[in-house]
Amino acid sequence: MTKMFQHDLFGGGDPIELTNDKFTVCFEHIATTYPVEIDLNENEFKLMTTKKGDMDYYFDQALLSLWIRKQITHTFGRAFEDIADFQENHFLEGVYKNGNLRSH
Repeated sequence: MTKMFQHDLFGGGDPIELTNDKFTVCFEHIATTYPVEIDLNENEFKLMTTKKGDMDYYFDQALLSLWIRKQITHTFGRAFEDIADFQENHFLEGVYKNGNLRSH
């Protein structure tokens, strides 16, 4: 993988390495209180943190994407049932970008 750099014009001109953002969502299992952290892609992050339109619809679309990527367990074999089961058993703790809370 090629590293990319940008010149730091305000801090002395030394190059700064550009890094990719890390997107995660954290849930807590309701019965056990075990934390569940799932890596998100950028689109899932945007869907989960949008403040416009039908936010529940967008969040559900992000969960469907997680199910398709097999980040949510395929218990019943059908997306709707698996996602509903996951939501019944997990509490959303927050959505993070580079470790910083962006939505909860």
